[in-house]
Amino acid sequence: AAAFGTFDQATISAIQQAEACGREYSVNLPSGSIVLRPGDYEISSEDMPGWLVANDGPLTLALDIEISDELRKEGVARELINRIQNLRKDCGFEVTDKIGVTIFSDSDAKTAIDSALDSFGTYVANQTLAVSVKSAELEEADSSALQVEWEDGTVKAALTIIK
Repeated sequence: AAAFGTFDQATISAIQQAEACGREYSVNLPSGSIVLRPGDYEISSEDMPGWLVANDGPLTLALDIEISDELRKEGVARELINRIQNLRKDCGFEVTDKIGVTIFSDSDAKTAIDSALDSFGTYVANQTLAVSVKSAELEEADSSALQVEWEDGTVKAALTIIK
């Protein structure tokens, strides 16, 4: 059993292929040679925690699916860019209009947005032609602030043209 844990992928593939064809497979171990017959063993694979693994014939792909804080912040920043760009379009702004942006939010949304703007505020501003991108408490929003679709919490945004 310990020897099986040391087999490389080529050996495991050869054993699987022999089994698929109904043939025996001979393995040379330090203690001597053994013959594996179909049904004598079971080869299985399982995902490693934090990884998604897929096999297709001789190819294996492993994808790290853990989301780091930095990736989470970047994702929120990209969502902000998308929402701001959609608001620019909905408000009829010209592509070249420089704007000021204030994002009003509460609860977890505020925490996530503040964190994203701390790390990616300049990027968000550059991508949306914003002179400034600020975050504020939801209760500070006036009637000109527009509701923004957001996963968690309530979010509104106010865009103003900067002359």
